[in-house]
Amino acid sequence: QTGIEFSLELPELDQTGAPDVVSFFGYSALASVYYHQGDISATGQTCTVALTGIEGVSDEHISEISSLRTEILAGINDLNAITDLDDAIEQNPENGELYITRAIVNARLGHYAAMLLDTDAAIEFEPGNTESSVLYVAGILELEGIVRRDYNNGVDITPEIFERMEENLDEALLIASRAIELDGENADLFFNRAGIYGYRTEWPSAAEDLTAAIELNPDFAEAYNGRGNINIEMGFLEQGISDLSKAIELSPDSVSYYEDRAFAYQMAGEPENAQNDLRTAEELSGRYTSETH
Repeated sequence: QTGIEFSLELPELDQTGAPDVVSFFGYSALASVYYHQGDISATGQTCTVALTGIEGVSDEHISEISSLRTEILAGINDLNAITDLDDAIEQNPENGELYITRAIVNARLGHYAAMLLDTDAAIEFEPGNTESSVLYVAGILELEGIVRRDYNNGVDITPEIFERMEENLDEALLIASRAIELDGENADLFFNRAGIYGYRTEWPSAAEDLTAAIELNPDFAEAYNGRGNINIEMGFLEQGISDLSKAIELSPDSVSYYEDRAFAYQMAGEPENAQNDLRTAEELSGRYTSETH
């Protein structure tokens, strides 16, 4: 892809007596070259080698090369998934769920035009039951999240893409609302519709739907967490912390819940509680070290 010829073999870096840190950086650089050339197999192999025998290399650099390996493996899985979905859609071209699934994979790969085509196709084949409606709306919400994340990470995304995504949210709202009219006992439908309202910053409507989801499913940790964050957005700090605490009670291993409550405590002028939650989040995610604090 770069037009540069590069054929250094792995054994050429294995010099007798070379410090581990030298070998690590050598393998890391080689992995980067292979990755930019599009040689996924060689990149994955090199990343694996870089993560072995690396005494003396900082945790930061180990994390960087590990993240690269994870990205590569995810890319391979997504490319394989596209092939499988292409075949499945060819066999069943009116299955909207397959199009939504392929749209998500295309979004992860940065193929936004293909993502929109798949989303359009999925919406054309409207969901026929509650389960499908939940999948459709959840899929559109996931697409919105991927695109916004990519944009925040510096990816060049045109205004037209965002306009189309807004249209998709409108469609998702219609799908969710119609499904709720037919089945008002499904907590996931209310939860997903709250997600749409959240993206549109319609906080009271989102909070109302999350309350309905909680009433239908009192153990719905995500709904408590979502309502807690919305209460914080609306300035209801005490209620927000209460909801976030309930989410943690129901799901005590969720890193993001502790991070969310830490923010709420900070907003409420309780820095010690905020620090305690951040420390717990770091411990759960494996980021905590005695040198950090």
